[in-house]
Amino acid sequence: MYSLKNNYTGSVTPWEYGLSSRISLLNNYIKNLNKISVLIYEYPDTSTFRYRGYNIMQITQQKLNSEWKCVYFFRNELKSIITYLKNINLITLIRVRWNQELDDFIIKAKKQNIKILFDVDDLVFDLKYLPLVQNTLNTDATEISYDFWFAYISRIEFTASKADGYITTNEYLGEKLKNKFNKKTSIIPNFINYEQLDISKDLCNQKKNIINKNPFTIGYFSGTPSHINDFKIVYKELMQLLKNFDMRLLVVGFMEFPDEMRSLINNKKIIYIPLVDFIELQRQVAQVDINIVPLVNNEFTNCKSELKYFEAAIVNTITFATPTFTYKKCIQDGKNGFLCKEGQWYERIEEFFNNVNKDEIIKNAYNEAIENYSGNKIINTINDVYNNIFE
Repeated sequence: MYSLKNNYTGSVTPWEYGLSSRISLLNNYIKNLNKISVLIYEYPDTSTFRYRGYNIMQITQQKLNSEWKCVYFFRNELKSIITYLKNINLITLIRVRWNQELDDFIIKAKKQNIKILFDVDDLVFDLKYLPLVQNTLNTDATEISYDFWFAYISRIEFTASKADGYITTNEYLGEKLKNKFNKKTSIIPNFINYEQLDISKDLCNQKKNIINKNPFTIGYFSGTPSHINDFKIVYKELMQLLKNFDMRLLVVGFMEFPDEMRSLINNKKIIYIPLVDFIELQRQVAQVDINIVPLVNNEFTNCKSELKYFEAAIVNTITFATPTFTYKKCIQDGKNGFLCKEGQWYERIEEFFNNVNKDEIIKNAYNEAIENYSGNKIINTINDVYNNIFE
């Protein structure tokens, strides 16, 4: 495990722009006659909003070659932007649950001939998948849980039904949207923001100057409590690796460890760190030798994006992942990462631990992540998607 410093001095919640600042930004775009897409989300958070709201606003603001400019607002701020509708070209609703105020806003926008897009990053817009969602996420089998998830998906589905077009993170999820709503669907992948790029460059430079590090560390990064079933498919193979080799397991985020792992925790072979902010997460990912992404392979997980791959790649950490749709697409096995089916984790990690020269794999993964998940390629995709739907 590497010992790296977090030298980042910026905000770990850079999306906390006040409403007045965002209104001012919107006014500047109107004054400059920019094409404008307003992004609507429920409230600021570090998951969907960061990737689908903040990151898109940031890159369209920073890149001079962006034809489109985006500003995000929250559902409780809709009244503040009603007067600007005549100057807005598109409205993108990001995974927003329906309520009456949102419905009124949509009606007013359509009266101004503004197209409504719906952006979603999970299979949470079709009630027929409710049992699959609850099973995959290991939710409680209680009336309260059923009521919550039924209402959650139903309200998202109702909002989505009012859209003129759809945006999502990958083609597999895009097909689900097309089958459900039978309207145009486009892809804007999740991507890297500038704060992640800055801290990651520093961490990569630190790693270059480190020669010896012990022991070999496997990293598992669980951003939500929903990954317990995913961990179950790999934990027995991990236990054998930890017992047979000079290895440790670092788990960051949410986790309920099986009782069988308690002795390994007590012996410091497993280290657990609770959820951290997204900047500190980059440091934690940079410190491990490999990043594992085990997933229960089903329709729900095939809709997931590849963010755990590219966020590890930009800190020179290699990813081992279940071959779901997105990971099969972004990882060329043995070239820029590794794909592992259930039952293959022990063998493939052991082989890597003993034999593999990782320098070329690290280089390939880093270069492909920077090329495909940042900069001009993302801006060009945003421009193409918005132009295609707008026209």
